[in-house]
Amino acid sequence: MFTFSTVSIIVIIAITFWACWRIPKPERWGFYSVLQLSILVALLTEVAGALATNTTGKNAISYNVCTLVEFLLLLWMVERYRPHWRTQVMMAALIGSLGFVCGLFFNDPFAFLMTEVILGYAIVICVVSLAVLWSIANTSHRALQRVPEFWIFMGLLIFFGGMIPVIGLIRFIFYDDPRLAAQLYHIMFVLIILRYGIDIYACALAERTERADRDG
Repeated sequence: MFTFSTVSIIVIIAITFWACWRIPKPERWGFYSVLQLSILVALLTEVAGALATNTTGKNAISYNVCTLVEFLLLLWMVERYRPHWRTQVMMAALIGSLGFVCGLFFNDPFAFLMTEVILGYAIVICVVSLAVLWSIANTSHRALQRVPEFWIFMGLLIFFGGMIPVIGLIRFIFYDDPRLAAQLYHIMFVLIILRYGIDIYACALAERTERADRDG
């Protein structure tokens, strides 16, 4: 049976996908198509994970695979937004892919989250998001709160930064204290809602900005 948190996560990601889909996509906002794809992957993963939980009771493989796919998509999104960072982004993608392959030798992806790999990805995305935010602050001619991309990467920074201590602890306490592990999941629930709530705002801002530019 689906829980309130599961349904809430699926609903807010679906709303985010709709909000992103509504944005007119000129060339200068080409990275929004990659963002939309990453949101779709997250939505499908949450649905697959919920179904797996209610049938087999095991959903780790869905989230482990999604971790790699989302990592690569987010790096691709950065490359679309900052094309001159292409070499660095490709190196990060290659190292991250190799890290995932290495993680398969030390973890059963069907049994539990590949926490070490997820931590590595979270740290990389935090560093990249900080770099993008710094770049936006130094180059934007508009106030930062009016820049949709600022909110997108701020949401990523908050989400992955908040994820690091949670994922870092989860393996150590999951078997010893399931109740505490469940409480940590509530933190992830808040982070997910916050991330996609920020994305919805960013997409609405991008839509209004683009339509205003087209009208005048």
